[in-house]
Amino acid sequence: MVRLQCAFLVVVQTLVVGCKATGMSNHVTNAGGLAVTGGGSPAQPKGAADALFDPTVLHELRFTMPPEVLAAQEKDVRDSAARLRAGQPKGSQDFKATLKVDGEAAGTVGYRSKGSFGTLANCFDPVSGESICKKFSYRINFAFPNSEQNYLGLKFINLQSMSQDPSLMREVLSLKVFRDAGIAASRSAFAQVYFNDEYKGVFTLSENVDDEFIAARWPDSKNGLLYQEAWPISESDQYWQSNLANHKSDAAPLSHATMKTLAKDLTGQDKVAVLRHYMDADYMARYMYADSLATNYDGITRFYCGAVSSPRPDCYNHNFFFYVLPETNQVWLIPFDLDGTWAYHSKIVDTSQFIQKAPHWNLIPTDCAQRFEVWGGVHRPAGCDPLIQAVNALGDFYRIGVVERLAKGPLDLQKLANAVDAWTVLLARAVQTDPTVNYEQWQAAVADLRQNVLEERIEGYAKCRTGGFGKSTVRGGYNWSRDHQDLNDGSICWLGKSSH
Repeated sequence: MVRLQCAFLVVVQTLVVGCKATGMSNHVTNAGGLAVTGGGSPAQPKGAADALFDPTVLHELRFTMPPEVLAAQEKDVRDSAARLRAGQPKGSQDFKATLKVDGEAAGTVGYRSKGSFGTLANCFDPVSGESICKKFSYRINFAFPNSEQNYLGLKFINLQSMSQDPSLMREVLSLKVFRDAGIAASRSAFAQVYFNDEYKGVFTLSENVDDEFIAARWPDSKNGLLYQEAWPISESDQYWQSNLANHKSDAAPLSHATMKTLAKDLTGQDKVAVLRHYMDADYMARYMYADSLATNYDGITRFYCGAVSSPRPDCYNHNFFFYVLPETNQVWLIPFDLDGTWAYHSKIVDTSQFIQKAPHWNLIPTDCAQRFEVWGGVHRPAGCDPLIQAVNALGDFYRIGVVERLAKGPLDLQKLANAVDAWTVLLARAVQTDPTVNYEQWQAAVADLRQNVLEERIEGYAKCRTGGFGKSTVRGGYNWSRDHQDLNDGSICWLGKSSH
């Protein structure tokens, strides 16, 4: 274990929001007749696992397993990738290992490959089957083989390979941004990982979104429903049941009334009222600012509609959860898998084509049947989605206030840049010996990340405060000729309806 001793590390305090969303404080009834009450803001988790998720510490995780088990797991990774490419469930299974964390025995665990197309299926050449990625992501199961087992109160943790992030920092930084904005987001840190004493490199160690995650943030909530990557677009019980992330073994039929009615009510005219009945408007505005600040190009604002050759009529987004508080029927949005962030105009990972072709979420096109080609697929403008429209309809008078509170406090950009500097010192020696990373390329990627965080965004924030960005038309079409090449346009200022 390596602990960072660095005088310039700034610890960003959790935001305490002073305002409360109108309409959430009293017992109300929405258009669908479902009662919703206020309260229930997520708490900051405290407990035995705090040290494990300390981002100033470089942890060491050592897995030991028989060689035949390691070989079987490596074959399972290939098989899972092949099934994904064939359009089938990946069907990965847990393999047995013993684990030491920072030199201390953590017991017997299960481990399995983690990921979907970006970090698993695309890691193998579809013709030769040869591995393209140098390392893979894993989910560690502390409740294996006994479901009652845990480690520091955790049943699962995730080891993210960061195979698509040459800086190795984007997810940790993005999760920090969400947490510091007061959003229920995973705690995360860095770890050196060994399999049978073979160094596999630097990974991100992150908290799994599960019942233990929920209990740490809503300790008074009991048996609420957690949905993975199910957006409020359907009134079908089957849709919501198939996307449950918990309660999968319950024998009795479950009621998905809250999410079904939310989907129905969002089709109405007064989307702001619906948002405030089901959700905390201030929380959602902070979520969208954190999402935009981190340039999350693979999160809730990216709606994929299949391949150019065979577009789908339905479009989907991913990398999120919804949690429904059973005591109040309030709905809370939770982000996860945030390695696809901080990449505007990146010299290392060029996503400018993607960003330029997909309108920003606060721009509502006249024709929502329009699609944009992205990475060989098609994309629907996020501004056409009813829930995104509800947040957008809060207005700049509301959102700019959120930006001011965050940008001058917990998300001060200099503090974020200081964190990147501190992690650079923390990781440097481990990266130098990482067999999966080119050290010079890592240094260049970190420099690029810091420039995006500090120089470009600080400059952009100053520019938007002085009215430097162009004015856009949101309703009735969008003006694509405005300063869209600037990475901060819309992301930092949210000037879609401002007077600047």
